[in-house]
Order: sequence, then C-alpha cells, then structure tokens
Amino acid sequence: MLKKRSLILALSLLHLLPAGAAVTIGKTADGPCLMVDGQPFWVRGVTFTIGEDPKNPGSQEAALADVKSLGANAIRTWGTGDDTGDLLDRAQRQGLKVLLGLWLEHGRNGNEGDGNLDYTAHDKRMKDQLERTLKNVEKYKNHPALLGWGIGNEVILNIATDEQKTAYAKYLQKVCLAVKKADPNHPVISVSAWTVSVPFWEAETPALDGYGINAYGPAAGGIPGGLAEHHATKPYLVTEFGPRGAYDSPQDSNGIVIEPSDKEKYDQLTNGWRDWIEGNRKKGCMGGFIFNYGDNFHPTSIWLDMFVNGCKRPAYSAARKAFTGEDPEDRGVEIISLLTGPKKATPEKWLLARIELNNPDQRKTTIRFVAVIQDGGWRERGRMIELKQEQKNETDYRIQAPAAAGRYRIYAIVQDDHRFISCASTSVIVTE
Repeated sequence: MLKKRSLILALSLLHLLPAGAAVTIGKTADGPCLMVDGQPFWVRGVTFTIGEDPKNPGSQEAALADVKSLGANAIRTWGTGDDTGDLLDRAQRQGLKVLLGLWLEHGRNGNEGDGNLDYTAHDKRMKDQLERTLKNVEKYKNHPALLGWGIGNEVILNIATDEQKTAYAKYLQKVCLAVKKADPNHPVISVSAWTVSVPFWEAETPALDGYGINAYGPAAGGIPGGLAEHHATKPYLVTEFGPRGAYDSPQDSNGIVIEPSDKEKYDQLTNGWRDWIEGNRKKGCMGGFIFNYGDNFHPTSIWLDMFVNGCKRPAYSAARKAFTGEDPEDRGVEIISLLTGPKKATPEKWLLARIELNNPDQRKTTIRFVAVIQDGGWRERGRMIELKQEQKNETDYRIQAPAAAGRYRIYAIVQDDHRFISCASTSVIVTE
C-alpha cells in the first residue's frame, strides 16, 4: 500500500516539474537569433563527446562545468543514448543548453559511420526510424536544458544518387513535421556538410526552421555566399567549426595531406570565430559550435579535439579566447618544427627526426612517435602504430619506420608536465 501511495503521489507531482523553456528563432538588431523565453540567445557552443566514466563518478558533470568555464553556453550532440537524460540534467545544473541530435541513418558507409538505408525503397526501416525519433522527442521535449533538435548529420553527403537524396529530403520533411507536431516549442534544424544538402532542403524540406552547416577553416566565412547561391534565406548555425580540414589542405611530396601546425589551428579558431562566426551575424549566423570537446587518441582527435589522453590541445585554449576574448595564461610547450628523413624508406629502416620546441619554462617533457596508415578502407585508415625510438641528443632522435609497406603520416607528440600536448607531423612512404 505504501509503494502504491508513493507512486500516486509521484504521478500527481509530475505537472509541477519545470517545463522546457520555449525556444524560437527571432530577430535582433544584430541579425537572426535563437530566442529562449523571449530573450536573445547567441550560441557559443562546443560539440561534446565526453561520457560518464564509471570509475570516476561525476566526471561528465565536471567536464560540463569546464565547458561552462570556457565561456560556452551550449553543447551539441549527434544522437541520443542511454545517458541522454543524465547529460541533459547535468547540462542544466551547469547552465548549459543542448542542441540535441536525432540521428538518421546514412545511405552508404562514410567517415561518419556505416549506413545502407535506401530512402527510395526501405519503407519499413524508415517507418521504424521515425517511430524511434518520435519516442526520443516525447522523452526529452520538456527538459529545461533543451535548445532545439538537430535532425540528421551530413546524411545527404553520404547518399549515392540524386534520386535517393531527393527521397531522403522528402522523408526528412515528414520527420520534421512529426517532430514539430509533437514539440512545437523548440526549433528544428538539420545538419549539412558545407551546403551540399541545401538545394535538396530548399526543394523538399520547407519545415526546417533553420540550417546547420558544418564548416572548417575559411569555409565557415563563405557560408552566407554558399547559401545565397542556392537562394536560401533561412538563418543558420555553424554546427561544427574548427581549423582547416584535410579536404581543404595541400599535400606534401608524398601525397599526404599537410596538417596545420598547432599555432595555425589556434589562430584559425580564434580569428575565425571572430571573423567568420561573429562576423556573419548580420548575414544569418546565429552562432556556432567549436569541434570538439572530446578526449581520445586518434588522428581526428589530434587534429581537432580539445584533449588527447587527458591533456589539453590548441582547441581548448582557442575556445576560451573565442568565447571570452581572453588570452589563455598557459598554452603549453609547443613544437616549432619537425624534420624527418628520408621521405621514402624500406620496412623498419631507421629515420632521423629533429624536433625544435618552444619551452621557455624548461618544463619536463616526454616525446613519442607514432605512424598513421593513410591507405586502405576507412576502418584501416587512421590506425596508429607506436614507433621505436632512440634519443641521440636534445633535439635529434632515431625512429624506426613501420614494418609494412604503405604511406604513413608520422606524428611527434610532446607532452609537458602541465598536461598539455603538442603535435606535429610529416610523412614517409615505406616500400619493399
């Protein structure tokens, strides 16, 4: 009887729980803007991929508190999971809003994941996907941390034919209408790689309230022009922003993409936020999300994440500068230059590596070298191989080339005793 009374009491109190704030898209003197309960909300956000560490209770909330300390006011996710409710609760306690992703399957495998949904034919799978999506909307639509819905990420980029892309855009219209019917209090956007999705959205998906555009480096500054080419007038969020990406970078003599230096990454993020995000407010930009508040040991993490193995990377310091205008007191030891030779080698041949550091405080450092495979399937590309090394003197090392033939990016990774990591890269081709 006591349990039954407790349940009745809990149900009777549900209407007293705080409802989500109403979010709309409005206009200010500076341009279009999200409005939270009628107040302008310019998005200063980060994409967020930190989960709760079972061995360290409170770790995710500590990460969200750190996001807030950078001057951010929002995070973005790509989808939902078992921990989404906890994430929303923790974000709310830290005063952060969440652009919550609703993942829609891609039509073919790509860098973002596997997919094989044919939007011209797989009716049952599309119906099931819509039902799953609406269950998530019902589950989270009243959460006070919810900023809006991000439905699908770069789906059209990862669909093979224009016929299937058009069918997907029509399906997306159906999803958007269903989401807006279930939740009229939050805006609905979808996310494109650059503006490749926009002509399909313009033709088939008028229910979208705004557009999410993933753009890196100077491409972010060109978004208004890219939208104008398709006669698009809806406001937009830069849903992923970072330094220049691999697809926009030149190649070295081995045909390996040249990764920007850590200094270049910092400058592109800080100056880019000022010029390409803030600078486009009157041209439709409602803010953006810096990619990525994450922590991993992977080439994408080295290039873009704010942490690698728990140590800070340039994106961390750059986010603080972008959001607050304040220069960070500490950016860690920095690799100024990395030279290796020869550029072509036989398996397991010893190569020379010379590193020049900017280390004015004479911090203790550890240096390691890894090789990253550049060829093969997308699962094979990016595999990291620890290289044997021998230190010759303060600046010079011998490193052993990988045993298997192929093209490799070679990373030098320097960690200082203040838990900053600096990285620089070059390349080698291993031939039999």
